[in-house]
Amino acid sequence: MHYSTSLENFEILKEEVLARWSLYPDLIDFKLYFTNQWLQSQWSNWKLFDRPYGFSTTNNSTESFNKIIKLIYTGYERGCIHDACLVVEKMLTDLSRSQDNFDLTIKISSGLLKDSDKLKLEDFSFINLNAAYRVANSLNKYYVQTNPKFCSCSKFLEFAVCKHYIALCRLTNQKYEEKDREFVFAKKRGRPAKSKNALAK
Repeated sequence: MHYSTSLENFEILKEEVLARWSLYPDLIDFKLYFTNQWLQSQWSNWKLFDRPYGFSTTNNSTESFNKIIKLIYTGYERGCIHDACLVVEKMLTDLSRSQDNFDLTIKISSGLLKDSDKLKLEDFSFINLNAAYRVANSLNKYYVQTNPKFCSCSKFLEFAVCKHYIALCRLTNQKYEEKDREFVFAKKRGRPAKSKNALAK
């Protein structure tokens, strides 16, 4: 349901999933919880089509940032308001001295570029130079346009970039945007650790 690309598609999947859950007595309580919490409450805008393209629907990035604060500055220990002010002062001092800048560009992987290279002119039904349909089995599968950038596939709705968009830009000799926000998980620097700390259990 999360990857639904439209309200109509979501409603169809929702009815199908709820009907399947009704077949299992052990899922009755979960079905009730899911309906009340995630379908009928104020927290129901978790579908891809309910938010701007490429933006996260979870708070994972915030929690990752909080983990770094706890690891480096607080040592996972609670403190008073005064301690919090000292931590903020230390963080601001470190940030002002740092030469690192946040990279806000969308990272397009080599795999995504290779996939876009496989799409040819015959894979699109052009409306104009700015818009086309991605055709599969003689059917219009996705709507793609270059300005403003958009594709109706779930990949684009989640990451704000997809092979259809890149392919259409290339086929029409247009540049695909590379100055948008980045929504990827970056790997840590260095070689992965092969062993735990000596005193760790």
